[in-house]
Amino acid sequence: MPISGLGSQAHANLTWPGAELLDSALTAFADLGIPISITELDVNAAETGQRSQSADVSQNAQAGGGGVADDANQKLADQYASLFRVFLKHRQNIKLVTFWGVTDRDSWRRFGKPLLFDAQCQPKRAFDAVIAETKKVPTTQSKPIGQ
Repeated sequence: MPISGLGSQAHANLTWPGAELLDSALTAFADLGIPISITELDVNAAETGQRSQSADVSQNAQAGGGGVADDANQKLADQYASLFRVFLKHRQNIKLVTFWGVTDRDSWRRFGKPLLFDAQCQPKRAFDAVIAETKKVPTTQSKPIGQ
């Protein structure tokens, strides 16, 4: 059966995946010659991360692990910046990046404050970090996806 694309869920935490592992995986996927979609992107900032691999949303929503990590906002921004540096390196093969929610209030991982906007819909440092990474891409090399 022909495969016309690859979707990779990206439920990260503050330390996983590291840039080297992500870069290696995306390089291997790119070698397949099919478009890559990063789906369900969020970064859990809970102290213990997400221990459960269950698909039970209610169970995972409770995975707060004793609150968020110390300096979670900066660590979250650093991890998002790292992820987007790798995504942008592979921008010729990545066709889209989809966040798994908009605000922390609505996230299935809400206790880990995983998204770019807080519970009051305000942008966090992580939002600024993603925007900053995208601005580093030379405009002469950027092409709209699909061209």
